[in-house]
Amino acid sequence: MTDGRLNDRINVQNDADGLLNARENEQNNMDDQFNESISELGKEILMIIMQNPGIRIPKIVIKLSDLGQTASYSQTRNCIRRNLLDYVERRGSKKSGGYYLKDKF
Repeated sequence: MTDGRLNDRINVQNDADGLLNARENEQNNMDDQFNESISELGKEILMIIMQNPGIRIPKIVIKLSDLGQTASYSQTRNCIRRNLLDYVERRGSKKSGGYYLKDKF
């Protein structure tokens, strides 16, 4: 009985380690892909948009806070406008549209 619980905890830890490794690999691939200087916040936002096509600013801010980044709505919006316009586009209406990667990726 105790071994089963211990194995379950080990499996959960291994899953968490795997997710962290996948996130690190994705970050390293992104760093290699972009030669231009994009801020760290911009890289995090771009990764969130890659993983969640059609995401809107409020959800991006929530996901950033889950990752330990603090950014306001205006900081997030301005970062997209200043750093990510070559990579990200907004589609849809003002109320319900979201951010997507441009088709060239």
